[in-house]
Amino acid sequence: MDTIKHILKTAKKYNKYAGIHNGTIDYALKMRDLGFDFVTVGSDANFMIKSASEVSSTFKNSKQKVSDSY
Repeated sequence: MDTIKHILKTAKKYNKYAGIHNGTIDYALKMRDLGFDFVTVGSDANFMIKSASEVSSTFKNSKQKVSDSY
């Protein structure tokens, strides 16, 4: 955390925008509140994994039958 704060302080000292990548929304909010100008709230890979998992789970747990009229 000391290094992160040092980077932020240095960026502000030289009037630069400071951004940081975060793995969770909670951590992104913490970094925003710390003073970062832009933050990420996850990654494409994590979003795709989560979405695929939800789709797979929904499909496996589905009890609905498909009609033969297709």
